[in-house]
Amino acid sequence: MFYGWWEYWELRHKVTFDGINKLILVNPGETSLDVQVDLYSDWKEWAQTDNNLKYLAPWSIVGGEPTVAGQRLDVTYFLINGWKIKPYGGTYDLTIDGNIFDVDGGSIKVPADVNRFVPNNITINTNTSVIVRRVDTTTSGSSGGIVTASLVDNQQEALFNIEGKVVSILSLLQTQPVTASLVPSQADILTELQTKMTEIWKIHGLDSGSSLLVTQTERSVDNIVQSITTIGSGSTQQTTLTRS
Repeated sequence: MFYGWWEYWELRHKVTFDGINKLILVNPGETSLDVQVDLYSDWKEWAQTDNNLKYLAPWSIVGGEPTVAGQRLDVTYFLINGWKIKPYGGTYDLTIDGNIFDVDGGSIKVPADVNRFVPNNITINTNTSVIVRRVDTTTSGSSGGIVTASLVDNQQEALFNIEGKVVSILSLLQTQPVTASLVPSQADILTELQTKMTEIWKIHGLDSGSSLLVTQTERSVDNIVQSITTIGSGSTQQTTLTRS
């Protein structure tokens, strides 16, 4: 692409932007991409070349906002307007460092072109850090600095290639919706509470659907019976209600 357009070649980018087909083409020989540097920043340079601002932007960006004192949300890039990353053909590993996802939850990439003489065997690894926050701080002897938090090894492995895992989860949820339910012990407790509250409601004559019968020796409603026992007299008289 852009054969003979020297201003494009002077950019020395790792990728080539195809505005017509909405593709970010990985240039042959490149095996690592930094989302912020090689994709977003280089796109801004490309967009200012010639009249490339006429093409729909490939990015929607979130992050950088303050969260708690001294911390900011990691920057995450979403591919929008149908843009995709397209690797070149061949056999190699391509590593993409940074938070990048498709805004609709799909894949961020499309397959490389097929060459019947050179089979494709491409492994694409996306290293993300969506739960890491950037911490702003001041350093001794300077006006300020930025400390970037990083993942420990086991966290890095857990988040490795998160794009594919998130898509798999979304696909699963679409076919098998998640429903909340109580464990048996919790259900038993709620059932017991419901029964007791219903009995209290009835024995106090508050249930319009049941008739409370009260005599000198008992009061009853449905199958709930309370015996009334009175002992003593005067100031020492005591009345006791007992569930029969």
